[in-house]
Amino acid sequence: MAPPLTPAQSHALSIPEIFELILLNLDTRTLLTKATRICHAWSHFINSSPSIQWALFFRPLDNPLNKAKIQNPLLAETFPSIFHQFALSSERNANKNNDPDTDTTDEKTTSNITFTTFDMVQNPHKWDAYIRPEASWRRMLVQQPPVYTLSLLRSNVGHGGQYLYIYEALDNQKEPAGGLRMDIVFEALIFGDRWDQDEYSATEMIWGREFLPTRVRGDLELFGVRDLGLVFYTCLGESPRGRGGYVSMLECEVVKNVKAAYTRLGIKPKYSDEAFLRGRKSWGSLWD
Repeated sequence: MAPPLTPAQSHALSIPEIFELILLNLDTRTLLTKATRICHAWSHFINSSPSIQWALFFRPLDNPLNKAKIQNPLLAETFPSIFHQFALSSERNANKNNDPDTDTTDEKTTSNITFTTFDMVQNPHKWDAYIRPEASWRRMLVQQPPVYTLSLLRSNVGHGGQYLYIYEALDNQKEPAGGLRMDIVFEALIFGDRWDQDEYSATEMIWGREFLPTRVRGDLELFGVRDLGLVFYTCLGESPRGRGGYVSMLECEVVKNVKAAYTRLGIKPKYSDEAFLRGRKSWGSLWD
C-alpha cells in the first residue's frame, strides 16, 4: 500500500494546473490505462483536459502550424509494421541538413505491413480487449498534428513504362472526427478490397511523400499530384519482399479472424470502399 499523502502533496494535487503538469509527465500508457482508473475525479479531469487529450492523441492540436509530426507512440507499439518507418524521419532529416546533396529516400526504411506483428496477434490473450468496439485505440489519432487523408497508391512497373493508380478519400471524409483515427486505418487494411495483397506484391504505409521512391515522387510531380497524406503503397512488377506463401496464409488467417469477430460482436466497420474512396485516378509514363 502506498504511504498517505503529505499535506503539501495533497495541496499540490488540489491545484489543477500543477496536477495537470504532473499527469503530463507520466508516460502515455500509464496515463491512459492506469491514471484514469484511480478514481472518478481523476478520470473526469483527464478526459476534460485539452492538454492531456492532445497528449493521448484523442484531440487534435488547436494550432498545428509549424509543429513537428509525432506518431502515436502507443499505436506504434501495437501496430509496429504500420508505424515504424516514420520513426527514422528525424535522423534522415538531420542527415539532409548536414549534407544537402545527400538523398537517402530510397534507402530501405520500411517493411511490409504484416498483421502477425500486431500486439493483438502476438498476444492472443489480449485479442478480446483489442477487438471490442469501445477499445480506446480505435478513436486515437494516428499522428499529431493530425493527418486527414488516406490514399492507395499503386505503382505498376512494366510493359515499357510506369503506371500510377491513386484512390483518394472522398471530400467529405477528409477530416473525419478532427483527423484520421486508427479505426479507419485498421479497417481499411482488413476490409479494403482495393489493396489486395495477393494481386500486388506487398503493401507499405508511407508517412509522407518524402518516403516514396524517388522515381515515384518524380512521376507524382509530373502528373501534378502535390500532396498526399498517409499512403498505402503497393507495387506490381517488382518482386515481393519477404512474403512467402506461409506468411501469406498467416496473414489471411488474421484477416479472417478479425472479420469473424466483427460479425460475432455485431460491429459494423466504419470503413467501406464505397463511402471512403472516390474513383480511380491513373497516370502513365512510358520509358524510352
